[in-house]
Amino acid sequence: MIVGLSDGSLYNISWKGEFCGVVDLDISLSDGSGADKLSHSLDNGLPSNGAQGVSLPMNYIRKKSAIVHMEFSFSLRLLFLLFCDEQLVSCSASKKGLKQADLIKVEKKLAYGYAVCAPVASEQQILVVGTKRGDVELYDLTDSAFLVRAVSLYDWG
Repeated sequence: MIVGLSDGSLYNISWKGEFCGVVDLDISLSDGSGADKLSHSLDNGLPSNGAQGVSLPMNYIRKKSAIVHMEFSFSLRLLFLLFCDEQLVSCSASKKGLKQADLIKVEKKLAYGYAVCAPVASEQQILVVGTKRGDVELYDLTDSAFLVRAVSLYDWG
């Protein structure tokens, strides 16, 4: 059994109630361009999150984001993590599913700062992301989580 913690890590527990360890995920998704490094920082090396005009890159997740929701598709071997700051990432799992939590790897960031729910339709291989803007985004999981369609619910009244 996997439990998401308030510091963004995963707590692995056996069905017998035995503690199996804490898994810290490497969520710094780098595209190889070096864009994941903040261009402005304070003298102590911390990112200047509060500085005006400084925007955080799309692939930056603060370490202290709590995991508030998890969806797992056993057939696809994908784990989706939704953080309290409305960020959504997909993770791959081993062939044994979540039993080997240390083999869970972050694969792709799907939403940054607007996701509020993310159920998976495993048989259709579709991820549905509800957003705080009132949109529903459909991702095709067979095509590396490609955005298929976004539907605005405001248009329906």
